[in-house]
Amino acid sequence: MRLVPASAIFIPILGTFLIGCTAIGPSGAGIRPPEASQPPRPPIAGVQRTGPVGPPPGQGQGPPPGQGQGPAMSRGLSVVGDGAITVDPDLAYVSGGVQTRAATAAEAQASNTQTMSAVIAKIRSLGIPERDIRTTGINLSPIFGRDGSGVTGYSAANSVRVTVREIRRAGEILDAVVREGANTIGGIQFALADEKPARRQAVEASVKDAQSRAEAIAAAANVRIVGIIEISDEAGGGIPPIAAPRAALMAEAGPVPVQPGQLSINARVRVVFDIR
Repeated sequence: MRLVPASAIFIPILGTFLIGCTAIGPSGAGIRPPEASQPPRPPIAGVQRTGPVGPPPGQGQGPPPGQGQGPAMSRGLSVVGDGAITVDPDLAYVSGGVQTRAATAAEAQASNTQTMSAVIAKIRSLGIPERDIRTTGINLSPIFGRDGSGVTGYSAANSVRVTVREIRRAGEILDAVVREGANTIGGIQFALADEKPARRQAVEASVKDAQSRAEAIAAAANVRIVGIIEISDEAGGGIPPIAAPRAALMAEAGPVPVQPGQLSINARVRVVFDIR
């Protein structure tokens, strides 16, 4: 019988053992040999991928689930509404003054001052308080000859405005200042002491007018009004005072007849209605 050396048996067994084992690194973790890169596997039916899919957030995405494309687009119907009311005035403004002429400036001014002082004293005697008497103009100017000969004299003027809170006395006060020496008449104007309540009524009327116009247009166009988008007040300035005819103011016999009439207060609004 032939004996085989022990080394011949040990070496094949050791090679087989090394082939079937994993190399051990210094840390004791297993080190696997590198694997060749392989193409990605196709997705398995019924399994959803967990990574990001599709375009970045905010790009090309539809509305969230359960929501449509948003409310219907609103359209605006723009209309203008006008309102006007009439009220009785409760204030009167009487304007008048004195104009004098003289050869010198001092004489013209002295004469004017004397007459105007008498006019103001007369106004005070009629019970008009100081707060309702206001000087509106004072002027002193040379008078030139028509032939170009230079200054031929001087003219002095002084005017005043009186607030009359009892408008029935407006003619009486105007007649009194004329009799006292006033020779320039600015006229009588009527107004309201507080125009806010009347202005509010006119604005309310203009809004109702705008609403009525919009409803008529909407009915004709087969649309419906669902709200108001914008509203603006287009009225400008306050209530202009009305003046009495100048012809009546220059009457010389008896108190001046004055009819205050009525004031017209106007308002305008622009409203943009939301229609569907």
